Amino acid sequence: MSQWYLRTQDETFGPESEEKLVEWARLGRIQPGQEISEDNEVWRRVEDVPFLDMRFSIDIGDGNPRGPFNRAAAEALRASGRLPPTATMVESR
Repeated sequence: MSQWYLRTQDETFGPESEEKLVEWARLGRIQPGQEISEDNEVWRRVEDVPFLDMRFSIDIGDGNPRGPFNRAAAEALRASGRLPPTATMVESR
């Protein structure tokens, strides 16, 4: 089973299992622009890692969609009441 590292702007976490990273993505702990690596040397954008399912953006109608996020994280953000009621979830891929 692969072990992964997650690099945010301030820290690197890991090694963690793929399942743990999927859980973090679903909880919204993995954000656009962060990076993931199997060896802590070669990094990829989290948006480009299929198992994280980071393909849903939130459109609040201002022409600047937020995301992409994991579907569960995007749905939770929409349901949180912190966005305008007209906000929509858009699948990017």
